[in-house]
Amino acid sequence: MEQILVFCRPGFETEAGREMTDSASERGIFGYFEPLKDQGLVRFYPAVPETADDVMARLPLEELVFVRDWIVVLGQFRLPETDRVGAVIEGIRGLGRGFPGCARLEVRLPENNADGDLGNFARKWVSPLSRGLRGAGLLKADQNAPAPARLEVFLPDFTSAVVGFSLADNRARYVGGIPRLRLPASAPSRSALKLEEAWKVFLPPEQELDYLGGGKKAADL
Repeated sequence: MEQILVFCRPGFETEAGREMTDSASERGIFGYFEPLKDQGLVRFYPAVPETADDVMARLPLEELVFVRDWIVVLGQFRLPETDRVGAVIEGIRGLGRGFPGCARLEVRLPENNADGDLGNFARKWVSPLSRGLRGAGLLKADQNAPAPARLEVFLPDFTSAVVGFSLADNRARYVGGIPRLRLPASAPSRSALKLEEAWKVFLPPEQELDYLGGGKKAADL
């Protein structure tokens, strides 16, 4: 079944799902959603004959508020305790459908993941998984080559992986739609992070200095 995995703030799954259905229907695309309560995830299923690719191509992410990021789901695969890379390669090869060419891979975790071991594994897994997929011809040989999409692997736990892709011209600027920021030692309070996130999310990179350069100041109200 065609599916888009939507990322949102935990607790706002229903709002994000309604936003997806309403915005899609305005463009003649219909479907329904399944919120994963308090997980920051929504599954959106477009109605036949529309595909998840169609939704991605016709619905601009930048127009959505509750939806932070999204991926087209290709499949969900079980991960054995050994040879997890092989399981992903075998799963993708058995999909029976194509997907846009990808040069790079991103491994994602749930926003509210509290399992430090899973986080460590995800970071260390990127390199061997990328090598395996590249060797299998499922990623471009040159990771810096231009590509219309990026391969995405979402790890809810150690036993399964949701594999999909995001489009280069219609995805969040930051993975999951969340800038990873560090509070400067000289910052007066954590409000500095709120301000930095605001201008990174709402201002295009090429306009940041236009609004905030030249010694200008910003205030968190």
